[in-house]
Amino acid sequence: MSNMDREPVELIELILPRCINTYGSGLCTASGSGDGKCYNTRATCQDVTNYRDTPDRHLTPDLVLGDGDAPTPTRTADLFAGFEVRFGTTATGTIWQQGGTTDSAWLGITSGNLVFRAGDDTISSGAALGRVAVDATQFEGQSIYLYVEIDFAASSTTEINLWAFDPVELTNTLLGTDTFTASTEWADSVAGVIGSTAGAPTGEDGGTWNGGITIARFYDSTAAPTVMLDEYNQSLWIGRGDKGEPIDEQYILPCLSDIGSVGTRINLAGSDDNYEPLGRRSWLSFQCADFAHSDITQDPYLTDRESDPRTKSTFWRKWLQRQKFGKVGALVRVYDGYADQMIADYSTRTYILDKVNFNADGASFSCRDVLTRTEFLKAQVPVPSSGILLLDLTDVATAFSLVGDVTEDYPASGTVRINDEIITYSARAVSGNDTDFTVAAGGRGTDGSTADEHESGDLVQLCRRYTDATVSEVLTEFLCDDAKIEGQLVNLAGIESEDAAYLNAYQLTTLLTEPFAVSDLIGRMSQECGFYIWWDERTQRIELQAIRAVGFNELDTLWTHEDNIVADSFKVMERPKQRLNIINFYYNPIDWSGELQKATNFTNGLKVVNGTTSLPEQYGNLLQTRDIFSIFLTTEAEANQTSSRLAIRYADVPQECEVYVDAKDRATWVGDIVQISTPMIVNSNGDRVVRRWLVIEAEEVDPGHLARYVCTDITLDGSIYLITENGIGNYTAALLAEGNAFITDAFGLNSDGTAGATIA
Repeated sequence: MSNMDREPVELIELILPRCINTYGSGLCTASGSGDGKCYNTRATCQDVTNYRDTPDRHLTPDLVLGDGDAPTPTRTADLFAGFEVRFGTTATGTIWQQGGTTDSAWLGITSGNLVFRAGDDTISSGAALGRVAVDATQFEGQSIYLYVEIDFAASSTTEINLWAFDPVELTNTLLGTDTFTASTEWADSVAGVIGSTAGAPTGEDGGTWNGGITIARFYDSTAAPTVMLDEYNQSLWIGRGDKGEPIDEQYILPCLSDIGSVGTRINLAGSDDNYEPLGRRSWLSFQCADFAHSDITQDPYLTDRESDPRTKSTFWRKWLQRQKFGKVGALVRVYDGYADQMIADYSTRTYILDKVNFNADGASFSCRDVLTRTEFLKAQVPVPSSGILLLDLTDVATAFSLVGDVTEDYPASGTVRINDEIITYSARAVSGNDTDFTVAAGGRGTDGSTADEHESGDLVQLCRRYTDATVSEVLTEFLCDDAKIEGQLVNLAGIESEDAAYLNAYQLTTLLTEPFAVSDLIGRMSQECGFYIWWDERTQRIELQAIRAVGFNELDTLWTHEDNIVADSFKVMERPKQRLNIINFYYNPIDWSGELQKATNFTNGLKVVNGTTSLPEQYGNLLQTRDIFSIFLTTEAEANQTSSRLAIRYADVPQECEVYVDAKDRATWVGDIVQISTPMIVNSNGDRVVRRWLVIEAEEVDPGHLARYVCTDITLDGSIYLITENGIGNYTAALLAEGNAFITDAFGLNSDGTAGATIA
């Protein structure tokens, strides 16, 4: 059966948090009876303090700590604690240790296993030690909430438990439980620490945690909640009804009346001025008709109600009140498939719910992709500070004070900006009701700024400094820690791999002295280092790729005029404004508190001229330049690396193509590379040639039948050839086409006169 003969189906799934009964094992019935019972949402739960969409939402922590802090929980009573952590692509180190001479509690990685243990610190197994260990690779690159419990009984049997909560899917998993015979305490008096350990318990690896630790919450003398469910979510499925359904037994509301979307568009290193440096955000909109509804699947206490819900208003009017607080930011998934398939076989696109509008006819939903979390109103680096000077500050003072206890907002040492002066400090401590800061030696007027006088009440902005950091390190912190994008939604392993292979020449050094939008910072990084990132709605991850030559193992897809391209749909568009023959690259700012997009505020500059496109016979001698003001790069080699890549990439007028293909080829999506062969692409002799294209935009214009793509020609980026092994034979055009390089003549030509592979 061809796709044209199958019934296409589109479904919408809304994944929302739900209320959990903290008093028993069932749903939340504690706050009412009959029509007074809640609807398991934050907006309708009458016992708000016991509302939960995470295992500990209803609890008040005794300690709220961060990486490097020293927890001081009671060591002779129960303990429940939660750690919001991000696992590296290969996790190592300690998340938390308490004690460490005779007894201790420890959470970390040993030999690739996630371990939680408590009891005798001097042994690796035995009756005096409780230990849970699970394979840590299942969490690689993910943001996870780890919950631990010590159900303590002095000189008796004590139980420990370890859970993992997924903040994206809102699911909770008990990883393991164990018991041990405790002494009079579960940890000795050695100070605790978050993120590292001076000495690991016997048998454990120890070391510093190589991922991220957002926050640690300790609930002192408290056992784990009675109810630790597997799921803290609920799904609402929406379809068209008359358009068919999957073969799964799934309750689907048949009210979807319209759906539209615009996909991600990649902007290669910010080359297209029509879009932001990070390109165009994908978005989804859909409309649902309103109707009377029985409240089946929506009301867990339907049989207890005294009235018929079908006579009381309509579905979406009630839904909007019940989900008043839980909907914005919720996951929205679009499923595209056919009526004869299971939902698991459908292609999936994921978005974040942005807003809901309502009128007499129904509700309309607007969704955007995850990268919207990097925008200025949602994520800034550094975070705007609120600390203000307690007293006037002279231009030679070696100490200053801020109003109140601000130790949680300013680290033990760091850099701050007051007006246009940058100051480094070496220590800070609470003094009475305020906080005193000690200026580091030579710490006034640093980083090109000038020491000056300041008045009490002046804002003291904390700065963010990076020194010789990798692209992947900085990008991961921006995305996961600053924009709060869970690691599950970022291809961290792919970013690290691409960085190591193609961006390892860059060592990022910068000082951010005022709040920037994370999106702007990533945009500048992409321009300065020659890469692009995008949200892939289908893989549900943020991806990265360098502007670079293409490996032959990446050329799996070939679209031809005869077999793939819809008749008369292929067209080519030139982008003359993107052509470059001169790149002015400025780097090393003079004053980091000054204007960072002004040539006179930079110590160094590099001008790269592409001679092959600057001659009078080339494009009418029209010069087109790009100025790059770098805040991350510090060397001429780095500046030349990026400038040379851009000079090659945009030596000629870039071309884009628009092409339509049948749904059988819709596995190709944004970020993929395709080869295209069509009679419309020829060389100067009129011979048909195959060129390489990067998909920068994709959408299904007729779901299940027809897909539209916009691609940019990347043939000039070159190909990656491999030096051939002995025994492969002499040069042939076929072997070269497979990515094998051969020794050429003195002019760089193969034996048949064609251009050979070169070292770039």
